[in-house]
Amino acid sequence: VHAPDERHNARVRTLRIVNGPTRAALGPLFLSGPAASPAATRAWLAWHSDEPATAVVAYGHAGVTDSVSVPASATGHDVVLEGLALDTRYWYRVTLRDTLGNATLAPTDSFQTQPSA
Repeated sequence: VHAPDERHNARVRTLRIVNGPTRAALGPLFLSGPAASPAATRAWLAWHSDEPATAVVAYGHAGVTDSVSVPASATGHDVVLEGLALDTRYWYRVTLRDTLGNATLAPTDSFQTQPSA
């Protein structure tokens, strides 16, 4: 960078640019969701990511104890959790993994199933 000094004499200054991680080194970003739409004994979860990714949904009503894999690499996903108990609070979290193996974990969230079918 050329910058004048106090006497307006030109001098060269070195500008050092430090790069952070490239976008390819980061995990996929959630563009929407994950969001739950519960029914009596099942719930639909849906989300979109900024790049194709596989997913694992971990869920449970007494802590996160079960999981389901979503092996298809896509940017839009939906999963149905079936066999849930009536009128019960369930906790879930979604982990995305891109084709390079970078992972992103969504915050844990919850939903309440409906009291009757």
